[in-house]
Amino acid sequence: SKYLFGDSIVIDGKRVEIKETDNFQTADGDAINICFTTTQRLHSDMRAVKENGVSEYDFSDGKIVLISDDAHHLSAGTKSNTTEEKENARHWESTVENIFAANSENVLLEFTATCDLNNADIRAKYEEKIVFDYPLANFREDGYSKEIKTLRSDSDIFDRALQAVLLSQYRLKVFNDNRLNIKPVVLLKSRLIKDNIKNREDFIDGIVSLSGERIKEIFDRTQRQIPILKQARAYFEARDKSFETLACEIRDGFAREHCITAGDDEDVEKNQRFLNSLEDTDNPYRVVFA
Repeated sequence: SKYLFGDSIVIDGKRVEIKETDNFQTADGDAINICFTTTQRLHSDMRAVKENGVSEYDFSDGKIVLISDDAHHLSAGTKSNTTEEKENARHWESTVENIFAANSENVLLEFTATCDLNNADIRAKYEEKIVFDYPLANFREDGYSKEIKTLRSDSDIFDRALQAVLLSQYRLKVFNDNRLNIKPVVLLKSRLIKDNIKNREDFIDGIVSLSGERIKEIFDRTQRQIPILKQARAYFEARDKSFETLACEIRDGFAREHCITAGDDEDVEKNQRFLNSLEDTDNPYRVVFA
């Protein structure tokens, strides 16, 4: 919704629709038709023709643009060291190359942050084809990435999570004060899946029982260690010195129904859509567990 499926896309003065499709056999000639897939699924579909799936005819009868994200995976066969590895990896690579070659007007655009040009085979494949080389360092220097500030704390897991929540709520309020409909999101990461499950439940239980006194205790203990927490405390104290209003807001804003787990096997497709639209005004999630 932020870009691709925005309210209105105008090209050369004409409004153009973006349509998601399973194949290109019934493509709308006046729209941009996009089929979202993975390399694995594309490879499987091309070898087992099925109803409403893509087939070789989609790519030979019409002009197709292939947009490949994480495109270094398409060079797995080129990069592999052993003959067996090359043979296994070559299947996906050849599928994409065959589609590209199916029509002389097809276009293949590859995007990757990790093109291994130090590998002689990879360099030979791409050195005549690189359109734009824009390293991450340049991306950051040009101001397109957020500045990362690391804050260290020796608190226990829930207290660290609560510090992140307090800063997130502080930012939300400052955005609101400036009439900006922006929702900060907290990402809480664990090393193992079992740790993630436990940490999520501990977090939710801690939020349910959160009091203004507990928030004051966190501020008292950490504001010297983390200066921005002192700034946040002053802001919230100006509204309610007991912090009970803040505790109530956090119990509501960070309740179970506002928590989502990345990689959760249950309802994975639905969750993926929510995770890809965290900035939408109607997206309810404030915390992502991963």
